[in-house]
Amino acid sequence: MAEANRKARVAAERAVSEDPNLAEGHAALGQILVSVDRNAKGAEAEFRRAAALAPASAESKIGLSTILSNFGQIEEAAELLQQAVRLDPLSTNSHFDLARLLTSLGRYDEAAQSARKAIELQPGGAGTWQMLALVEAKRGNGEAALKAAARESDPDWRAYAVALAQQARGDRVAADASLNALIAGHSDDMSFQIATVYAFRGDADKAFEWLDRAYEKRDPGVMAIIDNPFTRELQSDPRFGALCKKVGLPWPP
Repeated sequence: MAEANRKARVAAERAVSEDPNLAEGHAALGQILVSVDRNAKGAEAEFRRAAALAPASAESKIGLSTILSNFGQIEEAAELLQQAVRLDPLSTNSHFDLARLLTSLGRYDEAAQSARKAIELQPGGAGTWQMLALVEAKRGNGEAALKAAARESDPDWRAYAVALAQQARGDRVAADASLNALIAGHSDDMSFQIATVYAFRGDADKAFEWLDRAYEKRDPGVMAIIDNPFTRELQSDPRFGALCKKVGLPWPP
């Protein structure tokens, strides 16, 4: 992974050096800055440059929206994604990301619509049905969430979706079993997702335990603690602001 990141950085820096007006180069560099360096402010500058150079590019708007939502500017980020959808209605990523942000804003009907559009565009895509399960779980529709989770094609994302769905259903035995299964199979690669399930359960101590683990493992998901529909519910806890500052996110937003 370290070697792959190094090559990606070299390629992005070379692209920007050779053509400072290449939007794709700035976007690629922005992605390195946020996912590898955890330099969110630097990434924002690169994504804003990319968006300015390519105002008709859906990808540039998606990249900038990610940074802004990480900063807690969720309304502005959602508007950028809506612009991206208008520019490229066939972009699965735009609909997928928009569903998550609309869920964070409590706009569940719109979120479900965006999630279903992502499914329509890529019915077998990894994580697409998981997103619909997430939307339904967050609005308390556990049975609908479980049905969506069962249709998720990727076994890893299915395990996560089932854990959320069972929690939303309110069956403690089933919820405990699905969470334990998620931990048993994915403690190394889904630390952030496990933290979100604990946040959904209202167990702040366990949520922060897994968020700290995600930070130590350099899980990129931890950059979404402010805009994630579940971890954002932890904002009143002093540990939340401390973690934001540790990962380089502005707090308060």
